[in-house]
Amino acid sequence: MRRGDVAIEGKGLTIGYRQGNAEPSIVARDLSIALRAGELVCLLGPNGAGKSTLIRTLAGLENPLSGCIHISGTDTKSIPRGERARLASVVLTDSISVGLLSVYSLVALGRHPHTKWSGGLTARDRSRIDWALNAVGIEQLADRYVEELSDGERQKAMIARALAQDAKALLLDEPTAFVDMPRRVELMRLLSDLASKECLAVLLSSHDLELSIRCADRLWLMKADGSLFDGVPESMALNGKLRAAFESDALDWDVAEGGFRMRRASNRRIRALGEGEASLWTRRMLARLGYSVTESPEDSLEIRIEGEGSTANWVARDGSDERRFKTLDEVADWVRLLQR
Repeated sequence: MRRGDVAIEGKGLTIGYRQGNAEPSIVARDLSIALRAGELVCLLGPNGAGKSTLIRTLAGLENPLSGCIHISGTDTKSIPRGERARLASVVLTDSISVGLLSVYSLVALGRHPHTKWSGGLTARDRSRIDWALNAVGIEQLADRYVEELSDGERQKAMIARALAQDAKALLLDEPTAFVDMPRRVELMRLLSDLASKECLAVLLSSHDLELSIRCADRLWLMKADGSLFDGVPESMALNGKLRAAFESDALDWDVAEGGFRMRRASNRRIRALGEGEASLWTRRMLARLGYSVTESPEDSLEIRIEGEGSTANWVARDGSDERRFKTLDEVADWVRLLQR
């Protein structure tokens, strides 16, 4: 598969789930989506929008209520389940019981769609297992038991198992949900590199908006009403789609920072002067403390940032009263005293 080729496509897709003989519960209607080789796509949206249902449907774990799904140009209805596993692999958040499986044995399970009825591993199989372990950087963990791994290491092992399938599409449901920030960044960089270097089509759902904006080639944005928008992250930020999906009475979208900030009702104003990182973080702190930050000379409250980094100083003025501070902690204490 070449870069840009459509790996998975949904046409007129209605997704949801059935319970017994009751009418199906519809999550989203009439979706038209295309996941392409060489791209990392992050699926975003509020809770309950249907992100997991969409991933499970594209992976073949749930049947679409209507419409069709094509993998590598072929309708999935005509693809045997075993063959589908060679075309798309999936990593879910569902907890799995691995017993005393070693990492190597877990990753080897990814070769099941390729092995003969006996389940024996060929030289080709072992080569792909070794490649998958190396691709995610856990070759040194091959002999460890999965139950001994950290959350981040376990997620890498699950991704390695999916890679060992040799599928050209990789679908992941919340792969960074239970790992700390450094491991989240590491996993996202890993998936981005795999999409680019191995020409994989990678789709993952996430609640980490800022990290997704920084790492994804495209965003699929599902709204609570079941509609889905597709675009590059920067375009979604500029055209207001991200704001419309997540903004609330408590949150405002900040275009300049590319993220949301808490909305605080306040008539307090303060003038902030200065440039660079110290000025940026000073302004963010003042906004968090409930101030409207301006550059108007008419405001009696003023903070001037002098210098940069570890040498920065702050000069604060309240009318005729002027004070100097060496740290933002001291500035925060001064601001809080004004609020009493």
